Amino acid sequence: MEQQSCQLPSFSPELIFMIVGHNDPPDILALSLTCSDLHHRCRSLLVKHQDAYEKYRITSDLSPETVVDLLKDTPTAEINRYHVRELEFWGTRLGWKDWRSWDPALSYNYQLAEEEPSRSALDAREIQRYIQKGLVWWNLTEEDIDDVQDSLEEGHDAWLKLLLISSCPRLHSIRLVKRKGDLYCMLAWIGEAIERSICCEWPPGFESLRSISVGVSMGQLPHEEEDEEYYGEFGEFTKLFHIPNLKNIYFSGLSCEEDEWEEHAWRPDLLPDGTSSVESLFLDGVEGGWDDFYAWLCTASRKLNTQSR
Repeated sequence: MEQQSCQLPSFSPELIFMIVGHNDPPDILALSLTCSDLHHRCRSLLVKHQDAYEKYRITSDLSPETVVDLLKDTPTAEINRYHVRELEFWGTRLGWKDWRSWDPALSYNYQLAEEEPSRSALDAREIQRYIQKGLVWWNLTEEDIDDVQDSLEEGHDAWLKLLLISSCPRLHSIRLVKRKGDLYCMLAWIGEAIERSICCEWPPGFESLRSISVGVSMGQLPHEEEDEEYYGEFGEFTKLFHIPNLKNIYFSGLSCEEDEWEEHAWRPDLLPDGTSSVESLFLDGVEGGWDDFYAWLCTASRKLNTQSR
């Protein structure tokens, strides 16, 4: 039987990019090695993947524009999101005056840099695009949509970060850096997304997530550390265990005094037995805690083999 030659090299460059652009980099490389013409045509795409890997593999919100750039609806932004493996959030921007860089070099509790904000608003089309992105994954009520729109108009960046978490198909780790006063703001938004996703389809970033660390120290010396800030929203903490493929949780500053929880927040139905895939749990600087609480956490996971506190 006469062998048919590959017709792909005869296609236009635009059509070739549309075809190969939906493949992972190893597949693109394998395809490009099948003939010199394809290798030449795929070279620029492979270079983009290499650049994205080097720049975005570990991504932080130190610059206010990083998240915005990664959420663009462009082929380059899609490639960049593909290579995000770790997200590091240093703080929440609550208004347009906060759209400045975080400066970890500042002593004690780091602050925003002394510079002009990078922007003073999002245009109406951008805001609607960000809302539509959320509607792809979650059933938002009219009230939810109004709340999101208000937060975006005011310059609150948590919704944008939540979209980025959801949009990175190979995301492995999230780290929330310890900063007194706003450490748990982003966690509350993550908790809402988890609650909405439990009964629906999980966004790609939550599906791929394997590790989350809340309250990571920025490396201050002991005498520079401020008084410990404890987190009392027990329900938000338990929501992390519902992330479908999560393996590791580090949580600093959880408050779980027995008299606080026994009447209100500590309910076994928050996290039924065998709910979680978490294998390693590290609770750092826990305030309180009692045997029934820790035993309950152990039974909630199907595979828990390490628990430290």
